[in-house]
Amino acid sequence: MKKRFDWCLILIDIIEKLLNEADLSILIIVIC
Repeated sequence: MKKRFDWCLILIDIIEKLLNEADLSILIIVIC
């Protein structure tokens, strides 16, 4: 479960850097 959480954080970081969209990060946190 920790592995999954870690890659979610990485995915959120990438999306924030590429799109700079906080709402997307929240959505991913909910999904993950």
